Amino acid sequence: MCRAHAHFDCFNLVLYCICMATITIPKELAKQDDLVVIPRKEYEALLELRKIREFMPSEAQKKALKRAESNFRLGKTLSYNELAKKLEFTS
Repeated sequence: MCRAHAHFDCFNLVLYCICMATITIPKELAKQDDLVVIPRKEYEALLELRKIREFMPSEAQKKALKRAESNFRLGKTLSYNELAKKLEFTS
């Protein structure tokens, strides 16, 4: 198990771990906000996700979802085969 240690001085916050490399993070950077370190590819993937518009359901859609959730809790559901038969799908 890795043991993390922290050392504070007036210029740098130094974080190191016995089983990992040492990194030095300037205090100015660490004090600005929460600091998160992730691989560049993951960061770029997160940036791509920001481009996707979030789905905002209408009031009618919210009402239909609540009705569906209620029916599900009450066991009023159909299996795939039951639904296919009801919709007259043929294979």
